[in-house]
Amino acid sequence: MKTKSVRRRFVERIEKLMGSELRAQDLSFLHKHIPVAELERLKEFSEISSFTLDKSGVSKMQDRVSEILQGLGFKIHIVPGEERFAHLVIGERLGKTAKFITLVTHTDTVLANFRDF
Repeated sequence: MKTKSVRRRFVERIEKLMGSELRAQDLSFLHKHIPVAELERLKEFSEISSFTLDKSGVSKMQDRVSEILQGLGFKIHIVPGEERFAHLVIGERLGKTAKFITLVTHTDTVLANFRDF
């Protein structure tokens, strides 16, 4: 019972962000806004169970994101964290000047996967 309530609230929050196109729970409208290659990557990522407490799933997601970053010229640094969580991953790409941009993101999901892509 609780899971359905969480799912319903999640879908409602996404509907508010994405608009009524999601009401049918059909994500096919995304192809209008996102290139096919990126949709394939999103599908790949959504198939990895990266619930916060699933250390191996989060690590798998971090490995995949690290591969992508390395392909873009980033050097990857691993910082060990608490034993129950995946490590912190830092991607660094040096530029031609001392100016920099910091992007902070995460590879875990709040909820366990509950539906197919």
